[in-house]
Amino acid sequence: MEAADDFDGDSVDIKTVLGQLNTARREIHNL
Repeated sequence: MEAADDFDGDSVDIKTVLGQLNTARREIHNL
């Protein structure tokens, strides 16, 4: 479980990045 410390707080960042990717996909589709 030592690696868990490295990801502490990153879960929110991952969700944010996924959200940005989803937004980017929509923008690409709209082009």
